[in-house]
Amino acid sequence: MDTQALQPDFGRTITKHRRKSRLSQRKIVEILQQKGIEITWQQYSKIENNRLLPSQDVVDSLSEILSINKD
Repeated sequence: MDTQALQPDFGRTITKHRRKSRLSQRKIVEILQQKGIEITWQQYSKIENNRLLPSQDVVDSLSEILSINKD
C-alpha cells in the first residue's frame, strides 16, 4: 500500500482490524517496536485518528500484523 495513496479512512480501517484482532493500541506499538519500527503510542493513536501519515514501513507492518490486504 502506497502511503501517498492512503484513503482518508485508513485510520478507521486499521482500528477496525485491530479491534477484530483483539489487540490494544499499546500491543500494536509493542509489536511494531519489536519489528524495529520506532513509534510511540501517541504517534500510533494519531495514525488511527488520521492525524498523522504513517511511513511506508509502518503501513506495510500494520498490513502484515492485522492481515489487511494491501491492494
